[in-house]
Order: sequence, then structure tokens, then C-alpha cells
Amino acid sequence: MTNSRMLTFEVVSEGDEIEIHADKQGMKDLIYYLKRMLDSKSKLPNHDHLMSNSWGGGELTDDKQGEDNILINKVTIRLWPVIEDNKNI
Repeated sequence: MTNSRMLTFEVVSEGDEIEIHADKQGMKDLIYYLKRMLDSKSKLPNHDHLMSNSWGGGELTDDKQGEDNILINKVTIRLWPVIEDNKNI
């Protein structure tokens, strides 16, 4: 993924909402990460980590966009199998 883009996950100051901030390239990268999980042949449940540079990743950027927001440095995306009758199958 390219380094000249924006992709952050931030918790708003009230703490009950997450904002995703992205430019076009950051949004394309997020779609790529999600599609990569969907296309994976790995056994479900499956997961992937998106981390900021300061946390040893590079999928997320380090520049907070909302003045009072809290920057999230690690996002874990989990893909679960289809759920029927409240049971994972």
C-alpha cells in the first residue's frame, strides 16, 4: 500500500463513536484490506490487524484528524462464518 494517503480510526471525545478518516487512497486501501480477508482461503473465524507506523505497522496513518478525538493505533478486523440460529457454523 502507498504511504501518501490518510487512513485513521478515531474515537470521538464522548467515547461512544468511532470515526474513520480517509482520503481516496486511504479508502482504496481499506477496501483492499477488507477484500483480502473476504478472498482469503483461511479457516473462519479469521482476523487481520491494521496498525499505525508508531505501532510497527503502516496500514494506518499517525495524524489525528479530529481535534478532541483519540487516535486508534491498532484495529483488528474479524471475519466470522455465517451465523444461523445464534450458532457459528
